[in-house]
Amino acid sequence: MFIYASLWGIAKKNGLTPTIPFTKLHDAFHLDLSPEQFFDLSDCDNYVFGMDECCLYDERTEQIFQRAVGRNVSLWGYFQSSRYFHPEHETDIRRQFAFKENIDVRANDIIKGFRLRSGDSMQKRPSVGIHIRRGDVLVKSFWRNFGFTVATREYFRHAMEYLKNKGVIDPIFLVCTNDVEWSRQNLAGFDVHFVENQTSHVDMAILTHMNHLILSAGTFSFFAGYLSSAQHIIYYKGWPRPGSKYAGMMDLSSFWLPEWIAME
Repeated sequence: MFIYASLWGIAKKNGLTPTIPFTKLHDAFHLDLSPEQFFDLSDCDNYVFGMDECCLYDERTEQIFQRAVGRNVSLWGYFQSSRYFHPEHETDIRRQFAFKENIDVRANDIIKGFRLRSGDSMQKRPSVGIHIRRGDVLVKSFWRNFGFTVATREYFRHAMEYLKNKGVIDPIFLVCTNDVEWSRQNLAGFDVHFVENQTSHVDMAILTHMNHLILSAGTFSFFAGYLSSAQHIIYYKGWPRPGSKYAGMMDLSSFWLPEWIAME
């Protein structure tokens, strides 16, 4: 999602036409860009702009049109910085990342079902979406050594208490996670419901409909917040691990939005 959004922003800033091959995003969203057929980069006279750092803003992208006069441009890298497209192209990105109807209908049905279980058939209680990412990061030692971290039990408790202190009274909590067992063990004692056996697209769609959000880390968390209209958006500031190689490749000030709330 970052690659698509950043491609859009970089192309528009340089007066170029963005193109992409088919991606899974086409299955979920109303993208403006139809999938194109591509040759291998070695078969064409493209100007290739690449970067190894995943999450930094590179000001050189603002002058690509000067470096590639009369040539096509290929971007190589992750481009995980909201500065490539925000705020100038926020409206375009949010419009294109509107979920397709079948996904949005499924997400709303799940939300309504959880509200009914909580006795909130009138849908008047505030909703809090929680994203907990754990499984894939914990299993792969490379990611841990690289600097990936997972949000702690204390973080989620602090964030829930923060919302209570901000006047979010009697909320219903909906959790989207890849570690339901840990989440059940550590978020007991609240009116918490766990979304299970759904696609990642449905999970994200559910989170975008919440009144408030407690996020963990990564692209999924970012766009769950970016595509929502949540009043409070909280994220885990312990990611990545300070001093790690990953932290050296990231500028958190250009990843999360400044109005969002960092906690640990």
